Formats: sequence, structure tokens, C-alpha cells
Amino acid sequence: MSVLEEVHSDKARVTVTGIDVSHICLNTAKRGIYKREMFRQVDQKYLDLYFEDDRGDLRVKDEVKNLVEFKFTNTVNAEAMEQLGEFDVVICRNLFSDFSQKARERMAENIYNILVPGGVLLIGGKETLYNVTKAFRLQTYEKVVAYRKL
Repeated sequence: MSVLEEVHSDKARVTVTGIDVSHICLNTAKRGIYKREMFRQVDQKYLDLYFEDDRGDLRVKDEVKNLVEFKFTNTVNAEAMEQLGEFDVVICRNLFSDFSQKARERMAENIYNILVPGGVLLIGGKETLYNVTKAFRLQTYEKVVAYRKL
């Protein structure tokens, strides 16, 4: 959400591309309606900025929804990933934990290839690229672990 703070800045041009191999997950994300419990640890100021109440749930505001496009893409497929274009930041959640070593290595390489020089990969707190790739430099910020493209 901190990236979206830039939306309110005149100097920033922010776009978000959401990808998944599940049409069900993509359709859920496109709807933009989430259970309030999913955001228990999110500061209320962010909820107020980016969401509206929807019968007790949270609905992503249209101004945020309009910044997002969704694509059916497999991160293991190099050609499909390259068709996405280049990114300054890639955020992955629960991607590197459920796959074989070889698949994790391919995904890391494919993500590396779509990041601009100096681009950043953010992954889930319980995930790591240890023993997956040495193409990134580990950086730690407050509660976030980031990998910068070398």
C-alpha cells in the first residue's frame, strides 16, 4: 500500500499488474472486495485511503482499481513473463514456498529478467531466495525483506 501513496503525488505514474495461474483468484482480485479480517494489521489510514465499506467488507476504491490490470500468467514460463514488460518492483506472495527447487530457480530468473536494473523483488515474510539464486542482493527495511537486482 505504501507504493500507492505515490498515487496522490503529481510526479508519480503508478500502474499495477496482477498475475496468477488461477482464473478464480484473478476474478476475485478484479472484484476488489475483501473480508475486513484480512486487513487486521493494516493501519486504518490506509484502509480509509484505498477502500470503501461494502456491507461490512472492504471494497477497493475505483481510483485504485483503475490503476490495476490482471493477467493470466505462469511465473515459470519465461516467454509469458517477458510479455509482461519491465517492472521497477515485483511483489510476490506465497510464490516461492510451494514449488520444487528447479521451479523456484526458474521463477527467480524470470522475475529477474523483467526487473529494470536496480529493480526490487519483495516476497512474503516466510519465504526466502536462499539457495535459489544469487542474482539479487538482500536488503532489509523495517518489516520488509527485499531483493535488489544486481
